[in-house]
Amino acid sequence: MDNLLSNLANYFKIIGEKTEKDQANLDRSIIFVCNPRFHHQSEVEERLQFIQEIVSAAKFSISKVQLKVIYDLLSSSPIASDQKYFLEWCRKAC
Repeated sequence: MDNLLSNLANYFKIIGEKTEKDQANLDRSIIFVCNPRFHHQSEVEERLQFIQEIVSAAKFSISKVQLKVIYDLLSSSPIASDQKYFLEWCRKAC
């Protein structure tokens, strides 16, 4: 789990370095950060869905500390709609 959270943190670090302040309010589906083939929305969704699949397959729960890491990353994202996505993901996953 630590590696998955580290990967997510590295992705958000890249977002912080590459996004411009005026992109913060753009649609998550039109921002391409790391790869021109995958938009930001797909990048985040795939990572969180993978975490969800691993947790359900391994039959263990995400700890509060781990959930806080995910929350902190998405709530401090330069893309304003990421926090809303976290709440939607959490509702489905938890």
